[in-house]
Amino acid sequence: MWPEMKISVIVPVYNVESYVEACLRSILRQTFRDLEILVVDDGSTDSSGEICERLSREDERIHVFHQENGGLSAARNTGLKAASGEFVAPVDSDDLLSPAYMEKLLNACLQNHAQASVCDCRGFTEDREWKAAAGEQKNCREEKSVQTFSSAECLEHMYHPISSGMSFTAWGKLYQRSLFAEKKLEYPVGRIHEDQFVTYQLLDAAERIAYVPEELYWYRTRSGSIMHRKFDRRRLDLMEATRGQCLYFLEKGENNLASLAVNNHIRTEFSLLACAREGADAETGDLEAELRTALKKDCRRFLPGAELPIMKKWVFYLAAELPAGFIVEKLRMF
Repeated sequence: MWPEMKISVIVPVYNVESYVEACLRSILRQTFRDLEILVVDDGSTDSSGEICERLSREDERIHVFHQENGGLSAARNTGLKAASGEFVAPVDSDDLLSPAYMEKLLNACLQNHAQASVCDCRGFTEDREWKAAAGEQKNCREEKSVQTFSSAECLEHMYHPISSGMSFTAWGKLYQRSLFAEKKLEYPVGRIHEDQFVTYQLLDAAERIAYVPEELYWYRTRSGSIMHRKFDRRRLDLMEATRGQCLYFLEKGENNLASLAVNNHIRTEFSLLACAREGADAETGDLEAELRTALKKDCRRFLPGAELPIMKKWVFYLAAELPAGFIVEKLRMF
């Protein structure tokens, strides 16, 4: 059915003993079988590593790497260095895949001469939600047409999402491994929001991206995850990532994408400012002042050349000078 082709599935693991087995078994159940499953135990202190080792003895496609805790980026990079497949599929260790996930994303690439593919994703909190929806998918025979986009078109959709799959997350995507080498890309060690630093560059390197409009990737939302913890300085990594997107497209002379990136970046700074206020204490008070300064500076730096409606520009300029508590609700329409 397929030419000789292998997918390297990269699964970073850290203290997910309650979830990792279900994740790996959803990968083992894939209808596309030629997988190397690279599981990187990033210094777990629970039984996650032992669970992964046990599953590797059941299926030789699972390869387990153990390393000192270095964070999600370090674990992803370890997997990338070990990968030998023509394609790479990042999967988070608490998420679940439809059995046809790899098959459909790979077919979308091969049949459309695409270097990357994305699908729709769906959030869940309890396994029973996933099982119920998986049953619905199994009973549904409707085949949805794959769409193809140029890199610029795909990135435009990322900034104005047409679906749950159009996002800058690492997961929910399949990449030709050569894209990482072409851009000499690694995930930034020590940062959170690591996908925001990398995904847009991978998609920009692809000449064509295929979009599969089916919910094939299920991401788990849980209170213990990084994004549900108290606001702290690490959350400012998102601001650095979105600012980097602005500079990247400006340097390339991609004015439309640069303007979309600027709009996204300024909105991100306002959102972070609101989050800092909600969790205000002695430390976040300093972060609020830092964010306010960065917001004013970036408005002066990026807005003059951005191809945005003049009214939106003025709202951003004025809002940056107003008390944060007032502006949060007013900016939702923009």
